[in-house]
Amino acid sequence: MTDDERRELAELYAADDRLRQEHEQWFAQREAAREALVQKTGPEDVLYRQHDNSALAAHAEPETDWSGWEAWMQGHLANARAEIFEELAQGMGEVIATLRKECARTSKPPVPSATRPSPNVTPASAS
Repeated sequence: MTDDERRELAELYAADDRLRQEHEQWFAQREAAREALVQKTGPEDVLYRQHDNSALAAHAEPETDWSGWEAWMQGHLANARAEIFEELAQGMGEVIATLRKECARTSKPPVPSATRPSPNVTPASAS
C-alpha cells in the first residue's frame, strides 16, 4: 500500500468518525426532545404527551422535479428491452436453424410441426 493510499484511507476514516459523531449527537438531541414530551404523573406511571397541535410544521424544501430523470429512465429501459428482444429472437432463430439442419441430416421431421395441431382439425370432444 502506498503512502497516498494510506493518507486517503486515513482521511476517509476521519470523515467517517466525524459523521458517526454527528449522527450520535443528532440522535441524542432527538431522544432528548422526545423525552421532554413524556411525563410520569404518579405511582401508576401513566404517560402523557404534551404538544401544541397548532404549531406550524417546519418549512419543507420543495420537492425535486424527477420528470426528466423518469423520462430518461423509461427511454433507457425501452432501449434495453428492445436489445434483449432482438438478441433473444436472433438466438432462437439460430437454435431453430440448427435443429432444422439436424433434422434434415437425420431425416426426422422437426418436433414443433409434428406436435402442432392443424387449424382445420377439431378436437374429438367438440364433436
